[in-house]
Amino acid sequence: MRRRRQPQNFQHRAPRRSSAKRVEAPVSVNSPRDERLVALEVGLIQGTVSVVRATVPLASLLVHHPQTLHRARASLREESSRHAAVVQRVLAGAMVWHVYRDEDGALVMYDDYAAYLVAQELGHETIEVNILESNAA
Repeated sequence: MRRRRQPQNFQHRAPRRSSAKRVEAPVSVNSPRDERLVALEVGLIQGTVSVVRATVPLASLLVHHPQTLHRARASLREESSRHAAVVQRVLAGAMVWHVYRDEDGALVMYDDYAAYLVAQELGHETIEVNILESNAA
């Protein structure tokens, strides 16, 4: 036996207005903007940053953004083709990383986290770097 459909009373409701909160743009997890790094890279283009090429122990380099390092590690585990491509690049020895000195004078790497991880994995002890230093300092 068929049931009859009961008519529904439809009332048009205006959309509720949420409180006027100011929503700030989320901080980008993938590539956080660091004004110091932006200034160094812009200064490199403009010629206001000096570059010193050096060979340093890989173990002495700090990492600028550890969260990106962890994501790069996970990405290398998941994508074997990417891992293989980075291994070839590291073995070719054509990499030169940009680093800067932090407030304590330690060298901080910020530009190629995947190659950094693969170089550690392959047992590299030293690496070529370009140390960026502001001429105004």
